[in-house]
Amino acid sequence: MNKPAFHHVRIYTPSGNLFPRGGVTIAMSQIPGWYFKTLAVGTFFEESIGKAVCSIEDNYCKKVGRELAQSRMKATRLDVLDCAVFPDGTKSVILEDFRDKSVYSFVQYTDSDRVYLLGYNTAK
Repeated sequence: MNKPAFHHVRIYTPSGNLFPRGGVTIAMSQIPGWYFKTLAVGTFFEESIGKAVCSIEDNYCKKVGRELAQSRMKATRLDVLDCAVFPDGTKSVILEDFRDKSVYSFVQYTDSDRVYLLGYNTAK
């Protein structure tokens, strides 16, 4: 297995400061930039994805999150729920995990081949 891409979702206070507790780490097999650009609504693809959720009671640790998320990676079908291409060429994609109905929002900026996680929501 190739090294996964890790995405971290953290909590911010109303004043804009990073909250030290709670968060989510997502481990996902790396999607090539050229492939990400071909995704369209109604399509799906098979990827390995895993997540680790840190309780609001615990201090967030990237290292622990990465280890847990990577150990939980499983192949799943990701359905493309929505796509948008903005005037500057930036592409946004919303994916749903077929297995547990978790929803992931990704973006790829025009000047980059990297894909970034914007948000995560779980149905459970």
